[in-house]
Amino acid sequence: MLYRKELDELKDFSVYRGNYIAKMDQNESPFNLFNELKDEIFDKIRKRDLNRYTKLEDIKKLKTRIADYNSINSKNVAVGAGADSFIHSIIEIFSINQGKVLTTYPTYPIYKLFSKINGVNTVTTNLEIDDFSLNKDDFSEKIKNSKVIFLTYPNNPTGNLYSRDFILENIEKYSNKLFAIDEAYFEFAEDSFAEYIHDYENLVIIRTFSKFFSIPSLRLGYIIANEKFVNLFEKCQFAPYNVSLFSIITGMELIKNYDYFKKNRDKIVSERNRLFKEISKLNSLKPYPSKTNFIFIKERNEKNIADYLYKNKIFVRDFSSMKNLEGFFRITVSSKKENNYLIEKLKKWNKK
Repeated sequence: MLYRKELDELKDFSVYRGNYIAKMDQNESPFNLFNELKDEIFDKIRKRDLNRYTKLEDIKKLKTRIADYNSINSKNVAVGAGADSFIHSIIEIFSINQGKVLTTYPTYPIYKLFSKINGVNTVTTNLEIDDFSLNKDDFSEKIKNSKVIFLTYPNNPTGNLYSRDFILENIEKYSNKLFAIDEAYFEFAEDSFAEYIHDYENLVIIRTFSKFFSIPSLRLGYIIANEKFVNLFEKCQFAPYNVSLFSIITGMELIKNYDYFKKNRDKIVSERNRLFKEISKLNSLKPYPSKTNFIFIKERNEKNIADYLYKNKIFVRDFSSMKNLEGFFRITVSSKKENNYLIEKLKKWNKK
């Protein structure tokens, strides 16, 4: 066989398709880039020679802008084609022929997927089912046989933050293991481990432009780490050719327009809080507190509400078929109009 047989077990990525009234299944921003910003980006692209490869100076400019945005040194930033590219690289660099990957459950499934693709075994620690916090005893046992630990902070799909002190305690205790903290929703939580990269060599922070900056279609992400690791990632990802010029120019313009995205973030957080309050009034549903742009919800009778919502042209992420998550689904906080439509349909469900 030309490839490893276990790769036949991989499943196609699937999302809801068709017309919708409310799209709430992929944690996307409801706010597009405003036209003047798009024009500015396209004007800069028109002035460039697209028949030439990306220049090192372009990446350096974006790294500097990202560094200024995070109040750090550009030597501590590496840029890639989306956060997923760094997740893949972390597994390739630190796990292949070196040890297992530890993930939580439930969490972002890409960690396990990329581990499987690279022939790396994974270990899973189950979160506490009542509040989705880390099970400290189980985590402390599972980490012993792991080389790389992925923690989504705040977690997806549950939306909560883990104990900062417990994580730092383990980062310090296990200096021979890499801790990759995925902060895709950092701007919503306003809580980060980035301040510790100089204290712990075994710490890498993963970030994305997909959520707060609203460009998931362009695939732009970055890491914050010590200078040695940044250089290693850039060599392994063949920088600067790993990121398109379009993404680089867009990234710089988005950071320059930070205030616009902050206002959008504030609107999303306000809507998230309103949604949580309204859903909490429905006795058939239990929403979980969130520090992100989505809410994890349980249908208390463990009925599959996702099919009902889909029939009403509301796309949500259904978790009801997953182990210990019967009745669970996740909604992305969207526009006020879409959120109101969701509330209307949830109220009708609640009366059934």
